Order: sequence, then C-alpha cells, then structure tokens
Amino acid sequence: MAWETEGVQASPGAGAVLADTGRLPPGHYTVALLVWTDAGTDIVLQLRNAANAANRLSQVVGVRATHLWLPIEYQIAVQANERLRLVMRAALVGEIQASLFWSP
Repeated sequence: MAWETEGVQASPGAGAVLADTGRLPPGHYTVALLVWTDAGTDIVLQLRNAANAANRLSQVVGVRATHLWLPIEYQIAVQANERLRLVMRAALVGEIQASLFWSP
C-alpha cells in the first residue's frame, strides 16, 4: 500500500495540500485516509482530473479537535493520470497532518 503526506502543517491556509498521490494509472483503488489535528476543521478529499486542473469528484470530511485519529476507507475508480488529494477547506489555526494510503 502506497502512502503520501505533506507532514505536519502549522496553520495551513484554505486550499493547502495535505497529501497528493501524484498521477495514478487507471484502475479501482482502495483508498484510506488518516488525519490528526489539534483543532477542529474540514478537509476535502478530491479526485482530480488528468490535467490536475479541476475536481472530478470531491467529499468534505469533518475532523474534530483534540488529537483525533480518523481512519476512513473508500473504494474509487480512477482514470489514467488522475490523482487523489487531501486539501484544507478553510484556513486552520493549529496543526494538522493528513495521510493518503492507496492500493489497486
């Protein structure tokens, strides 16, 4: 299972990328995300198009404060060169780390 994270980020702004798989080959993937934060926030799981110019799908994920580990697993079909990203929905005052795990 592959793993990607941008590491712990302090007070990231809206749209800050927390994790990005890079371009993926086409297929059906099992995707898991794991999030830690010391302040409540929302992040967005995005399926980006092959040009990485727009979201093909997106899902807001609410994360509670106080050092919550939040494991979530999805099944998703990806077309050639699309990617998955986790981004901040709004600015955060605090720290956050989010990881994406995936396997075909």
